Amino acid sequence: MARSPRQPLSFNGSRNAGDGMLPAMAVATVLVLAIVTIHYEALRLISRILPRLTMLAPRQRLIVVLLAVFAAHTFEVWVYALA
Repeated sequence: MARSPRQPLSFNGSRNAGDGMLPAMAVATVLVLAIVTIHYEALRLISRILPRLTMLAPRQRLIVVLLAVFAAHTFEVWVYALA
């Protein structure tokens, strides 16, 4: 008696490999839109605050910008990690 070939299970446990593709694409799209919005708002906030930092030297203002962008990137990583 010949054995029938078995189709491997996909990650969600179904026999059809494309079953979870649409929800995964939807979540990925929402994540990308959220990250782009967060990044835009962080840069917009930095550009609004930067002219008010006249008491700092230009190099110190650059450090403030770098730290703020680093904080925004860290927050974006956490958004991906929690998704």
